[in-house]
Order: sequence, then C-alpha cells, then structure tokens
Amino acid sequence: MNRTKTKLLLIALALVLSPMAANATVVLKNVYITPTNLSFDVVGTITSQGSSYQQQLMFGLVDDNSDWLNSFDANASTWVSHPGNEHEISYVYDLDGTWNDSILTVGNYLSIGDNINISFNFVGQFNVGNFDLNKFGMSNGLNSDCCIVPSELNLVTSVSSLEPALPVPTMSAYGLALTMLGLLLLAGYRLHTSVKRR
Repeated sequence: MNRTKTKLLLIALALVLSPMAANATVVLKNVYITPTNLSFDVVGTITSQGSSYQQQLMFGLVDDNSDWLNSFDANASTWVSHPGNEHEISYVYDLDGTWNDSILTVGNYLSIGDNINISFNFVGQFNVGNFDLNKFGMSNGLNSDCCIVPSELNLVTSVSSLEPALPVPTMSAYGLALTMLGLLLLAGYRLHTSVKRR
C-alpha cells in the first residue's frame, strides 16, 4: 500500500471516529431484564446533573410510576468498573415506591466532564410486564423531588441496544427429526422425477 492510500485510509478513519468522540453523552446500553435480574451498561461523559446528591446515580422509569420493582437484593447485586471510569460505586439500594420505583448507587462525586463506564447486574424480583424499556433512564444527582425527570437526565437512551428478555428460539430433537424427514422426502421426490424423465 503506497503512502497516498495510507493517508486516505487514515483520513477516512478520522472522519468516522470524530462524530463518536463529539457525541459522548451518557448512554444506557445492553439493557436486559428478567423476573430476577436487570443488567445494563452505563457509558459516556457526564454532561448534566441534578441539583444535589451528585455522588448518586438513580435508575428507573422516566416520569412513570409503574410498579416494576417488587423487591431488591443489594447484597447479591454486582457492578464492574471498566477502564476510564471515574465514578467508583460503594453500595446500591432501592426506593421501592418511595420516589417511584428506582435503584440508586452511592459513590464518589461526579462533575461535568467526568467519564463513566460501569456494567450493572441488579438482582431482585422485577415485574417485567410493567417495565417499559423505552422509558428506562438514569439521572446523575437528584432534583428537589428526588425522581427521574427529563430536565435532569444525563443520558441518551440507546434504543437499538435495549433487549427484552425473550427466549432464544431453539430447535427441539423432534423438530430436527421432522426437518430431516422433510429434506429426505424432497430429495426422494426429485430423484423419482428425474428417473421418470429419462
């Protein structure tokens, strides 16, 4: 590869990556919920925060008081910080029904411009039918009402990565046997028709 082609390749790569760097707000990704687990990733740069409690992240449904959280097991819940994360979590707890159903973290204070990169796996009893994935949100810090509201959200929900807890379709042994039988019958029919034509 000559130098001109190498330069063009590097310029194209820079153009592709530059919008990613510019759009660095916080995103909730890979959201997955079952009746006993809620897992997701929080990635990006802090661009806004509530007026108080900036050491806390609050997760729940935005402007929605649906009963999606039956119980929460803080001791069984886990989180993992990834490279670049600037918000260490010390513990988690829930506010079941207090300020709408929500789960909060406590850690070091965050400021505008800080990076966050954490994977969460919350354990509890969740009403999957009441959990609207498109309303799932996070606030950094709380407002005076201590609830998740659009004016203090610090995220852009990545809708394409929200995944409901749907079972992966698998083929049973019975289904596989029927498929194989169908293929054998089709092959036999083709063989039979080709012999007739001769």
